[in-house]
Amino acid sequence: MIKNINNTNINSKNLIFNMNLIYSDHAKKRMKQRGITELEVEHVLSNPFYIKKSFEGRKEAVGEIKNRTIKIEFIEIESYINIITVI
Repeated sequence: MIKNINNTNINSKNLIFNMNLIYSDHAKKRMKQRGITELEVEHVLSNPFYIKKSFEGRKEAVGEIKNRTIKIEFIEIESYINIITVI
């Protein structure tokens, strides 16, 4: 699944400005299990508390939705973001 994000609020932590999001099957499965929506993932990527390097070129964005901490493991590749998992 590819979703285009057009976010007009840009700041130093903002990750997704005119970027396509690709959700892996694993990410979609985990989102369903954990009751996390695409809109919530987009919110965390647009307004993270922080983004840190993970392993094998991956990054982790951490944010909060409804007093719940959400972690998103992803790979940023040129004009798209591959969402690997959502915790």
